[in-house]
Amino acid sequence: MTRTHATEAIVLKNSRIGEIHKGVVLLTAEEGLVRAIAHGAYSQKGKLRGTTNLFCCGTCYLYTDRARDSTKITDFDVHEYHPGIREDLAKFYTASLWAESVLKTYATGGEAQGIYDLLVTAMDELQRRDASDAPLVSLHFVWRFLEYSGLQPDLRHCAVSGEFLAESEPIYFSAREGGFCARDHASDEMPVWQPGAAAYLRHAGRLALREALRVVPPPASVPRIRRVLYAILEDHVDSPLNALRTGSGIL
Repeated sequence: MTRTHATEAIVLKNSRIGEIHKGVVLLTAEEGLVRAIAHGAYSQKGKLRGTTNLFCCGTCYLYTDRARDSTKITDFDVHEYHPGIREDLAKFYTASLWAESVLKTYATGGEAQGIYDLLVTAMDELQRRDASDAPLVSLHFVWRFLEYSGLQPDLRHCAVSGEFLAESEPIYFSAREGGFCARDHASDEMPVWQPGAAAYLRHAGRLALREALRVVPPPASVPRIRRVLYAILEDHVDSPLNALRTGSGIL
């Protein structure tokens, strides 16, 4: 049995198959992760050569041979190439971190449309903004990705006692509990968020990503917030994230 269909997709990974063929992993709006072959994509005259590069996004036409358990890309109508992401190291490593997170969690194993919409919106914002905004865009992508994964930490209740966290007090992240706790339950080695940082994420974290990026975070809060969110993310994928290692000093 074979079938041809079209789906909205974004390219997350490329690999070489033989001399001229390309293995492509796509995040699709309908089916989640799809592995496909782009025949001739590494040849000089291959029609899929430029359209199946990392982070290209658009309508992908797929032909699936169920008897052979294989899928090939027959065409890709790219809506956005995201060249600015591939040409800037900070943006490239940021987008690579997002892609790796989606791949290692199998797109969180749930409803694909939400993850797809989140990733495309984040990529578009990363493309159009200055590289200095990449950490902030990444913070908001990861926060929402953790929500889809069921691992977004509660910023209102202590992970130890269950009591309300005082909004006027710092909160401390407990890796053991997978959440934040009050000072009474904290130890010196725990990462700490000052009240302004927690208040910022309580508010901006509830907004759509584009709206959240219009809210100005407290000075110096973004690195502290990202450090905790990245630690939760690595714990979720249960392995080191290569983008964080190779992009150390940039991310």
